[in-house]
Amino acid sequence: MLSAELKAFFMVARLGSITQAAKKLGLSQPTVTTQIRNLESQYGVELFYRGGRRLTVSDEGARLLPMVKTLLQRSEERRVGK
Repeated sequence: MLSAELKAFFMVARLGSITQAAKKLGLSQPTVTTQIRNLESQYGVELFYRGGRRLTVSDEGARLLPMVKTLLQRSEERRVGK
């Protein structure tokens, strides 16, 4: 199963907003913020550049994004039995 932190990262990267990602994931904004911070802390990287209310994917985040997308797709395929 894909970690909640990686799912949160993917959704924030896709939507550019922690608030919007939280809504989409059915989580609170503080929960998603904590998940992103935990992921960054665990690996010692900055996944987003923070500017005002908008987040921009960092270089490290951009390298991670296609891998997470592939994992999410594979996870979904297994879930539906393809």
